[in-house]
Amino acid sequence: MFILGFNSMNFEDKTLLIHSSTHSVILMCFCLQSLRLELVNNNWNYLNIQSNSLYFQQRFSFFFELNHLTYSFENQLKILKLDDKEIGLMLCLLIISIG
Repeated sequence: MFILGFNSMNFEDKTLLIHSSTHSVILMCFCLQSLRLELVNNNWNYLNIQSNSLYFQQRFSFFFELNHLTYSFENQLKILKLDDKEIGLMLCLLIISIG
């Protein structure tokens, strides 16, 4: 998909946009892959974390929060039922988002 005006930006701005959006794009792609494989609600472990480790839960609770937020995001994507063009547009929006 073509992002209007992206090629007219200088190299540093393009790099900054891409670097700042990498995690969001990867997270969305994980969720989309899970949806395409119909793994929702089958305890897909995005971060490959051991949920039965109390030590890990106490020391790195933010991983469990992130995992929960990822499941929530995936469920919202499932409700939207986006087609390929809409997914491409959403990925473009994630890339150019500066928020």
